Amino acid sequence: MAISDANKKLMLHHDRLLGMLASGLILDSNNPRRGQDGADALQEGCAGVLHELALYAPGAARLRLHKPAMDALHALAEVGTKDSRERAAGPLFE
Repeated sequence: MAISDANKKLMLHHDRLLGMLASGLILDSNNPRRGQDGADALQEGCAGVLHELALYAPGAARLRLHKPAMDALHALAEVGTKDSRERAAGPLFE
């Protein structure tokens, strides 16, 4: 869904999207989902959507202004799964 720029444009109309994606990264060690089956897949999926949004100029601009999402991406680069870390090292940090 997040590959088409038309879909990314629609996604950015959702005010809570970036916060929900940041939450889906499951970075808080007290998160009850951390360590559950599927937690890594959820983290990697959310990281993938954030990465795709970062490749879209309006998405990148919105992400840069969303401090919780940017903080989460920085933390993800440190503690995420291998796939999630690779996605977090995307165009926002270049």
